[in-house]
Amino acid sequence: LDSADVSLFGGSLALHGLNVANPPGFDDSPHFFHMELASTGVNLGSLSSDTVEITHLEIGGVDLQLINDGSVSNYGPIMENLQRLGSGGSAPAGDAPAPDGGGKKVKVDRITIRDVKVTADTPLGKKTVDVPPIEMTDVGGGGEVDVAGLVNEIITAILGKAVDLGQLPDIISGEIDKGLAQLEQQASKAVDDAKAKLDEKLEEEKAKASEKLKDKLGGLLGGDKDDN
Repeated sequence: LDSADVSLFGGSLALHGLNVANPPGFDDSPHFFHMELASTGVNLGSLSSDTVEITHLEIGGVDLQLINDGSVSNYGPIMENLQRLGSGGSAPAGDAPAPDGGGKKVKVDRITIRDVKVTADTPLGKKTVDVPPIEMTDVGGGGEVDVAGLVNEIITAILGKAVDLGQLPDIISGEIDKGLAQLEQQASKAVDDAKAKLDEKLEEEKAKASEKLKDKLGGLLGGDKDDN
């Protein structure tokens, strides 16, 4: 990170020059992900709470380097880490760095990602693709997420948009598309599991309420018998 500007009275934060390093073995490339600027609008009252409320997150000047030498790739470990983070796991030591999922949660109303360039580097040469602006509004399903989950969604959105353009080499787009499909299945399963847990909790609460009601009615009926 090159620098950061904070405006407490304006409720904003700007980050300049953020890099995400490549996995080991790709030292010739300057980075996996580089971002010139990210600015946020923050609800100042939420800074002291467990969940920081971000009204908008603006990301610009993104450079994403996708490398595949025919046998290994720099995005393979990234995709694996995204899947681990999505399932509640953690990235193994030595792989591409991943944010800590602990600590505060964030709730983001809107994310805009602009000026995105994706460079595909294969044995056939390099190709740079300009990605149109990306708007994200259903971040974390509209709820709170940890930092790891937020980064997961941002990188996934950029990769998905780049693949959808149909301009990346097949060797890269095919592998990323497969990884994104696995992430989508994982996310769908997580939603189903959460719904199942909620339904189970509701059934438990209904059963408890029913038992309490029976006890009260029994007490009332028993009391009437004693009075007579």
